[in-house]
Amino acid sequence: MAPWSREKIAKTAQEVADHLKLVENVKALQQGQKEIADAIAAVDSRLRSLEANAAALKAEVKFEALKETQQALNSVQGAFYEKLTELSVRVAQPRIARRCKASDHFDRQADLRP
Repeated sequence: MAPWSREKIAKTAQEVADHLKLVENVKALQQGQKEIADAIAAVDSRLRSLEANAAALKAEVKFEALKETQQALNSVQGAFYEKLTELSVRVAQPRIARRCKASDHFDRQADLRP
């Protein structure tokens, strides 16, 4: 068996070094993939949290809008009731006055009867 020449030893050493670099690069790539997967998981978790917060905020905004709508409706209803009461009083006043006059008229006529 022939002894190994310097060139062959150098070539073999270079191949081993290249192989070790490849192994290191594969490990670095695997680590990078793991970090990317972890980052994606963290983003997914944060996104789900934001979605839940958005749903809660949406419900709160709807509730506040409903409260404001109810307050506006109550205000309009109150104003309508006041106007209706005022109108009823205005309509009733002449009737009451006519009844009073008519009652006075009948009372006077009754007083004039023997």
